[in-house]
Amino acid sequence: MAGRLSVALVRSLVVADTDDVCVAIDVLRATTTLAVLFARGCAGVWLAADVETARRFGRSTGRLICGEAGGLAPPGFDYGNSPLELSRVDLTGREVVFATTNGTGTLRACAKGGRVFAGGFVNLTATVQSALRALDEPGAEGGRLLIACAGTHGRFGLEDAACAGLMVRKLQSARPDTRIDDAAEGARRLFESFDGPFEAVQASSHAQTLQELGLGDDVAFCAQLDATGVVPELNPAAPWPLYLVD
Repeated sequence: MAGRLSVALVRSLVVADTDDVCVAIDVLRATTTLAVLFARGCAGVWLAADVETARRFGRSTGRLICGEAGGLAPPGFDYGNSPLELSRVDLTGREVVFATTNGTGTLRACAKGGRVFAGGFVNLTATVQSALRALDEPGAEGGRLLIACAGTHGRFGLEDAACAGLMVRKLQSARPDTRIDDAAEGARRLFESFDGPFEAVQASSHAQTLQELGLGDDVAFCAQLDATGVVPELNPAAPWPLYLVD
């Protein structure tokens, strides 16, 4: 049986079923930052429902607190949501509590799925490979892959949709008989309208906002393709585990 591939272009359209394999995307910057945290030796990341929960849980457990509100680190956080900054930090054996405006909520929205991965341009090929392996597990044959775009403040995000589009293209190349929905087809065509990830990310309004905050180097960092093979997963038994905290 052919597999199915859907794209949710904004978080409010994410409806994950228990037999779905989900990939959450927040290119700028949460899912990129998550890949970096684990690449720097982090032992686990706790996804908080909001900033105050992250602050309270982090302080009570002695974990590092990372994330952002309005693009910048809230008071009391150890680090912001800058993948470039965190790529220079040794996190060996440390656990992190993480809260962001868009990305952590999208991962939480996918939590009912059977498997949930965090993807972006920086780990795109590895994410696609992880999703395909999950779809090939016993009992999952012919199941649905749902790619969930975070967007920005509940609105469409060009960079996330373009990233989803490249994932769609790679998945179609690997599984030509996959049935895709209109959003997946639109995302693929959107990505193909750009010369590559860098151009797609730079064209987004979110990138312009980050540049105005002095975070332009983060934008370039997030546009790197396949910089790491790390694929965080909402699963305590995963090599790079994500957890939920309310």
